[in-house]
Amino acid sequence: MEVQIQPPNQSLDVSLMFDNFDIDILVKVLSHTMLSPFFMFWLPVFFWFNDVPYTDPVFFGTSAYVIGVAVFWFTKWHSRLYRNQGSLIYGPGSLDWGEQIILITGGSSGIGELIANTCAVRNVTVIVLDVNPIVTENYNINYYKCDVSKWEEVEAVSKQIIEEIGHPTILINNAGVVQGKLLVDLTPEDVQQTFSVNTLAHFWTLKAFLPGLIERKKGHIITMSSVAGMVGMARMTDYNASKAALISLHESLRYELDHKYN
Repeated sequence: MEVQIQPPNQSLDVSLMFDNFDIDILVKVLSHTMLSPFFMFWLPVFFWFNDVPYTDPVFFGTSAYVIGVAVFWFTKWHSRLYRNQGSLIYGPGSLDWGEQIILITGGSSGIGELIANTCAVRNVTVIVLDVNPIVTENYNINYYKCDVSKWEEVEAVSKQIIEEIGHPTILINNAGVVQGKLLVDLTPEDVQQTFSVNTLAHFWTLKAFLPGLIERKKGHIITMSSVAGMVGMARMTDYNASKAALISLHESLRYELDHKYN
């Protein structure tokens, strides 16, 4: 009996190569190559070692591009120093992850769950506020049931958290809902829920935990907004408006923290 052995299928589904490709990967690659002054610096150096005259358009254009990229990076770096209360001489202090208590709203699913588990790997004490419990194997994630859209629940659970664990040092306001309906199809309850969870919840958690951050004169507040807060989209009128409000809230809070507290 003759047995025929078929060669293995060498075909490759090219689409699989791009399953995990997104704009973040592209930006990451460009930031370390074409948009990195440390990478692009060697291009005019190469021309210089090859005796390319300074007046050569390619040499001149490349040098101007590198200078522009360097200015962009310096501006970006200086902006980061300002946001973290640093200066050109003294940069912001390093963050000791082991001493941090991170509170995440809406941390039982989606992005919030990913953030909670990622932070837990750094040996950080993580607190999750959500109406549903988080399913995790990380021992340092503490779950508290709370509807963050209701001030009474936030106020009560904040006192419990401070007493049992301590004052959060990093507040991540992440909870959010999406209705996905046309404006005329939205019920008053839909609109109320969207703004209560997406916007008002930020006010309630800030009112509860911001005084502790101000008293210790350090901490971090992370507002999870969206590009949807800056553009319009169909079936997203309530969601976009709630996220636009968060952008304004965060900017106004920044001015208060910079100028109204000693």
